[in-house]
Amino acid sequence: MVESFDYDEIVITGVDMQFYKYRLNRLCSGIKEVYGCMCKWVRVLVHTHKSSWEVLHDRISDINGIVYTPRSADELKYFREVNNNLLKDVVARENWKNYLIVSDGIRDALPENTRCWQKETVQSFIDTATQTDFRRVASFWI
Repeated sequence: MVESFDYDEIVITGVDMQFYKYRLNRLCSGIKEVYGCMCKWVRVLVHTHKSSWEVLHDRISDINGIVYTPRSADELKYFREVNNNLLKDVVARENWKNYLIVSDGIRDALPENTRCWQKETVQSFIDTATQTDFRRVASFWI
């Protein structure tokens, strides 16, 4: 149950974007429509740790950004692909707000050019998250 609509950003987590793409589209559109009815604007971001560029780019009209959290060096291959394509895609680069959250263990393995990302450490994200209003749903359905 949402008690307030005073959010500037909403991050959707725990969704397989490829499997639930139609539902994700409807959820993002619904959130933006509710805010639009109140003459407000909200940024809808999707959290992922290993989505490919193809999957994210398919959502270009649904979302306003990505929170990318590669958890291991193996998952960095997906991030590199997304980063390289984001550097080339002017529409996504200019319209999305992207966060990159990495642990110190894989920070050195990041690509050199990550200018499209606002970088945060895991600890700073946790510190910010403790001050943030979290809402959880039992399952993802629409």
